[in-house]
Amino acid sequence: MGKSEDKIKYKQNKKSTALMIIGIAVLVLLVVFIIFGTAITDFFRNVFAKSPDDVSSGDVISSSEIDDGGDETDSDRTGYPADETQLSPDYQLAAPTAGDDVAIITTSLGAMKFKLFPENAPKAVANFSAKAQDGYYNGMSFLYLYEDVLQSDGDMNTIYGEEGFEKELSINLHNYLGALGVCNSGDVNSNQFYIVTVNNVAEDILEAMSGEQAQSLGLGFSEEVIAKYASIGGDPTLDGQFTVFGQLYEGAEVIDAINAVQVDEDYKPLQDITITSVEIGKY
Repeated sequence: MGKSEDKIKYKQNKKSTALMIIGIAVLVLLVVFIIFGTAITDFFRNVFAKSPDDVSSGDVISSSEIDDGGDETDSDRTGYPADETQLSPDYQLAAPTAGDDVAIITTSLGAMKFKLFPENAPKAVANFSAKAQDGYYNGMSFLYLYEDVLQSDGDMNTIYGEEGFEKELSINLHNYLGALGVCNSGDVNSNQFYIVTVNNVAEDILEAMSGEQAQSLGLGFSEEVIAKYASIGGDPTLDGQFTVFGQLYEGAEVIDAINAVQVDEDYKPLQDITITSVEIGKY
C-alpha cells in the first residue's frame, strides 16, 4: 500500500507541477504580448505587406478599412490643399481637349492613353514625363497585380533627387478605374507608377465612404464621387495616400486583358507584362 500511495502522490505532484508550469508559461506569454504585442504585429505586417524592392507593393496597396484619424486634422491626414475647390468627377474623367498633356503607355498587351494633370500634380507629371522621354520605362516589366492594381518597376532616383519627392494630393483626383498614380515609400514619391484596373467597389467600402469617419477625415467622398466609384469602379482606399496624376481615356480593352492575367502567391503576374514605350505629348 505504501508504494501505491507514493505512486499516487507522485502522479498528483507531477500533475500539479505540470499545471503550475503551464500556468506560469501562459502568464509569461501574456506579459510578453502586452509589452511587445504591437511591435510584433507591426513586424509581421511589414514582412507580409512589403516586397524586397525599394518601393514595395505593400506601400501601394492599402487596407480596405478607412482608419480613424484620431486627433489629426483633415489636412494632416490627407495632405489635400486646404483652399482647393472640389469639382465634379467629370473634371478627372472627361476626355482630353486640344492642348492637354497626354501619355501613351504601350505594353505587351496593348496601348493605353492617359490624360495628365500637371495643374494638380506638377512634380509627378514632370518626373514621369522626363523619365519616359529618357526611355527609363522601356523594356520594364510590371511587378505586381494586387487586387486589380498594376504596379510598375522603378526606383527612388527621380529628377528631384535620389530620395524621391513629396506626395501631391488633390481633392479632385481619385483612384477610379483607369487612374494613373505614383507609388510611394511613406510620404515620398518614386519613379514607380500604378494603374487602377479594378472594375467594382465592394458594397461595404461604398457604405464606409459615406460614413462619419470618412467625412471627418476630409477624404473628398461627396455623393457624386461615391456614385462615380459605384458606377465605374476603382479603389477608394488609395485616396488620400497616393498621388494620382493621370486618367485613362482610351484602351479599356487593355485593362480587361491585364485583369485576365493570373498571378502567383506573391501577386506577380504569371504572364510577363512589359512596357514597350511611354510617349509624352499634347492631345
